[in-house]
Amino acid sequence: MKCNPLRWLWGLIPVVMVSWIAMLGEHQRIENDLTQRVKDLFQRQKLEWAAPSFSGRDAILTGDSSEDDDQRKAFEVARSTWGVRTVIDKTKLLDEEKSYILSAVLRDDKVRLSGFAPSEATRRAVVASAKAAFPGKPVDDALKLARGAPKGDAWINGVNFGLKQLAGLKSGKVDLEALNLVVEGEAIDQTAFRSVKGSLANAMPANVRLKSEKVVAPLAKPYLWSAKAQGNQLLIAGHVPSDRQREEVVGLAKRLYPRLTVVDRMQLASGEPREWTRATSTALNEMVALEAPAAELKDSELKIAGVAPDQGYLGGIRQALRRDLPGSVKLVDQLKFREPVIKPVSPFTTGVEVQAQSVIVSGYAPSEAARKTLLEAVAARLPGKRVVDRLQIADGAPQGWVGCAQAGLQGLGKVGGGRMQMTDRALVLTGATESAAISTAVPSEVRSAAGAACDADVRIALNVPAEPALTWSARNAGGELVLDGEVPDATTKASLAASAARLFPSARVVDRMRIAGVQPGRWPGVAESGLAMLGRLVTGEVRISGPELAIAGEATESGIVDAVKAQLANATGKDYRSRDAITVKAAAAAPVAPAVDPDAQRKAQQALIAQCQASLAAAVKEGSINFKRASADIEASSYPTLDKLARIATTCPDARIEVGGHTDAEGTPERNQRLSDRRAQSVLAYLNKAGVDSSRLSAAGYGETRPVAPNDTAENRAKNRRIEFIVKTQ
Repeated sequence: MKCNPLRWLWGLIPVVMVSWIAMLGEHQRIENDLTQRVKDLFQRQKLEWAAPSFSGRDAILTGDSSEDDDQRKAFEVARSTWGVRTVIDKTKLLDEEKSYILSAVLRDDKVRLSGFAPSEATRRAVVASAKAAFPGKPVDDALKLARGAPKGDAWINGVNFGLKQLAGLKSGKVDLEALNLVVEGEAIDQTAFRSVKGSLANAMPANVRLKSEKVVAPLAKPYLWSAKAQGNQLLIAGHVPSDRQREEVVGLAKRLYPRLTVVDRMQLASGEPREWTRATSTALNEMVALEAPAAELKDSELKIAGVAPDQGYLGGIRQALRRDLPGSVKLVDQLKFREPVIKPVSPFTTGVEVQAQSVIVSGYAPSEAARKTLLEAVAARLPGKRVVDRLQIADGAPQGWVGCAQAGLQGLGKVGGGRMQMTDRALVLTGATESAAISTAVPSEVRSAAGAACDADVRIALNVPAEPALTWSARNAGGELVLDGEVPDATTKASLAASAARLFPSARVVDRMRIAGVQPGRWPGVAESGLAMLGRLVTGEVRISGPELAIAGEATESGIVDAVKAQLANATGKDYRSRDAITVKAAAAAPVAPAVDPDAQRKAQQALIAQCQASLAAAVKEGSINFKRASADIEASSYPTLDKLARIATTCPDARIEVGGHTDAEGTPERNQRLSDRRAQSVLAYLNKAGVDSSRLSAAGYGETRPVAPNDTAENRAKNRRIEFIVKTQ
């Protein structure tokens, strides 16, 4: 049979087609396999931004990289994948943004994202986080890809944290610039407001800093506030702008109404009228002497009602309201007075005299309510003393009697003793104190508190203990410094020894000082000044004999002689007289000053710091520093301890002292932080008035963060409410 070639060729065609289809399928399988393998490697290396595709075994990489090194890494990973023949790199490097910011704005029930994200995967994660935080709300994604985001997880943690806070707002915005967070807006409700504020204060992500926050409580319209006495309670309700103002209002109410239980039903809200605090505090102050008192502030209108003891009292209250209320507040007066049923007296006198164990209150009060209020105020201002009531009820009290009495009691409480006598509109306050700060401050404080209520004559005597009559000397004989004689106390002895070691680091200090056990007065400061002057001489001696400070010795030049004499005059003042006999020693004969030993200086300074720290701690432990409840006002019983601390501080001239305030854990952390800071500032101000240089003092409030005992009992909480002193080098 003869073979036909054409028929044979037609038979090959199906075989070729089947082989070609099989080859195509194998190529596709290889490409898919390589693509998946490279993608898996990219995912493990966190290079998901790079997209691989294959033509046979040749890879093509595309995508936008946020890091220079990531392009190289993606190329190397793809090239090292088994089965890949060549790699064509078509990836691009994203533009870099110097100011890397991401913003999220919530407005009109819609969220808009703008700014930058470091990669497409991160952008998708941010959008997903926004949608999860705002379910049901449209999310407008206007993010751009750019380099410059901070390294690590802090940036995305900050974004997620910011979106979570934005979800608690009715409207507002969140900006994250690098790792600096800004949050602004109005909270949805009270719960959300406290949650956002608490998170921003205590739950910031690691390495993210809160740059600023302007989160306000929900807007209230109308803005309401009220105070009303009901039985044995004072009910305060309505709105309050902040926790700080809540604390101030409740604290004032407790001080003004000590016999009533203050019930706080205020809710945080924004939208308060101008000078809200002044309006509410004025209302509380003027309600004190009223029967059935009630006040209501609605936006900028204050309605006040109650019954005054008499017409004169009512006139005084109305005058005080007109004087103290802000001009922006409209007053609606619903006040009445009770018709007098008592005979008038003239002159109208009221006296308060502080004795050793008791307080005698005599004279007249205009009503039974006023009498009770005055006695309660006496007990509050002078705690621990028995109040003896010799008051009689009479008519004829001048306008402003209540304000005048309160001003006088304020002064007596600060001094801790003395006498106040009110005769019609004249107030005479007398007393004595050992504190220069109190004797200076009380007269102006009383006159300011009295205002137009009465004419205040305040006479506070300063009883400063006499300077100790001691004999003491320090003699520098070249190579040896001898400290001899009597010193007031152990604190002064240790301080002088430490100062000698610091001022004469190369000399051998011989301590022959003896403790006399007397009040130090200005003596330690004068002795310290004498040592400092002696340190400027080649050789010499400084001596204190009773009220005389004398210095003799030799100096290397006349300029030093003049400087020491000027320093001597400044050191002695009115309590000590001075005498000097200083000569100029020839330069050739002057000994070469020994090299200062830094290690000796450091040890001397450390010894002084330790002694100062121990002395301050001992004074705090032996005495007491107390404040009025929930207030930074120092109780008068604390003044002796503070005066002793001021004297100790003046004997540590080269030390800086931090006043640290601490609270227990009752109340919110924010309130405790603010209270501890204000209390530390109050103690700093007292020490400064008592003569301690303010440049050497600093104040810090630590709130409840550093307890010394568990906050589980009243006794332990009292231990945590304290003032501490930390001595540091200058």
